[in-house]
Amino acid sequence: MEAVTGKLTTDGKDMKKIALVEKCTGPKELFHYFIQLLGQFPYHSFLAKWQKEQLDYLLENLPLDQAVCSHDYSEGYACRFQDAIQSQYFDVKIVSLHVILYRHLIAEVNGVQSSGQEPAICKGHLFVISDDVNQDHDSVLHIQKLISKHLEESNCTIKKMHEFKDGCAGQYKSRHCYGDPSCSLATLGYTVQRNYFATSHAKGEQDAAGSHVKQKAT
Repeated sequence: MEAVTGKLTTDGKDMKKIALVEKCTGPKELFHYFIQLLGQFPYHSFLAKWQKEQLDYLLENLPLDQAVCSHDYSEGYACRFQDAIQSQYFDVKIVSLHVILYRHLIAEVNGVQSSGQEPAICKGHLFVISDDVNQDHDSVLHIQKLISKHLEESNCTIKKMHEFKDGCAGQYKSRHCYGDPSCSLATLGYTVQRNYFATSHAKGEQDAAGSHVKQKAT
C-alpha cells in the first residue's frame, strides 16, 4: 500500500489517497527485509511492555493531587445525513474526537471520597468534538484548557497532570508542543508531565471509545 498523489483540492493542495500498488521482488529481498524487522523487534516489544507496566503502576499508585490523561485523536468522523442535498453529500463536514481522563473520586461530585488509605480512581471519557480538522498543537492546548476547566467545575484540585500520547510531531512532539507544557502552571493551574508511547503502540481504549461514539452517531 502506498500514498498516491491525486487531484488538487479546492485550496490548491495535493490530495493523497492510499492505493494498492503491485511490486515484484525476489525471495532474497523478502527475507532480508524480515531479518531487519526481527532485529528491531525484541527492543520494540520490551519498550511497549515496559511503558504499559509504568502506566498501570501509576494508575494503581496515583497520588491524591495528581491525575492522568490519555490524549489521542480518533480518525475524523464524517457527518452524514440520511437524506442530504447534493451540496451536503459532496461537502462532508469532519469533526475530531479526544480524550480519556483518570482522577480521584470526590465526595461532593461522586459521593465517595478518595484517600491515601483507600484510593478510589474513576475513569472518564471526555469527548471534545471540534470542526477543527488541522489537529495541531493549538487545538491540543485548547483541549488541555477545557480539561482544566472540567476539573475545576468538578471541584478536583490537582498539582500535576500525567499525559500519555503518541509521537505525532504536529500535535505533541514539535518545538511548539514542548513549549506549551513549560507554561502549563500559568496556563492550566498545574504542571504537566508528558509521556510518549512507543511507535505503533499508542492504540488503546481511547480508540475503542472514539469508534463507539462514531458508530452510535452513524
